[in-house]
Amino acid sequence: MVICVDGRPTNPRTYFRNPEEALAYAQELAEYRQNQIEEPLPFSSRLRVIAAEGEKALRDKGGSVKDAIAHYLKHLEELEKNGPGMTMGEAFSRYMAARLKEYKDGQIGKVTYEGVLHRLKRDQEYFNKTLVKEISPAKVLTYIERGKTNPTTRRNIKTRLSQPRGPRPESRIAFED
Repeated sequence: MVICVDGRPTNPRTYFRNPEEALAYAQELAEYRQNQIEEPLPFSSRLRVIAAEGEKALRDKGGSVKDAIAHYLKHLEELEKNGPGMTMGEAFSRYMAARLKEYKDGQIGKVTYEGVLHRLKRDQEYFNKTLVKEISPAKVLTYIERGKTNPTTRRNIKTRLSQPRGPRPESRIAFED
């Protein structure tokens, strides 16, 4: 008795006399196709090491290289759909437009408006092309330490940035149903 295992289109038909060998080969082909690998990719040794190390690191955290690839592809789709995001230059411009409106409406004074304008111009020189989503504490600290600010200004910026955000308890408004 001869058993034929048809591996087309990627593998030829293979003939076996032993049913166990034929079944093992058929299962191997099925697993191969299930993993959607058409042919081995020519990965360099360096890339194989990176993939193996990445797989191990991700496995230790409950993930896999496949999960990482899916996550990154989703990220790229969002970038394609939404664009890279707003730059700090655009954010500064919007913020200044809002402050100008407040100044014209009499909500803030001239000194306050000019102070904000001065600080934003200084900050915009450094952060103008940076995306808002890329701003991190490390980038801000680097700017403060290397920027065109004197020690008092650096201390004041650090103090303002370290203060918790949100309404103070005494300024909270209680709503009753």
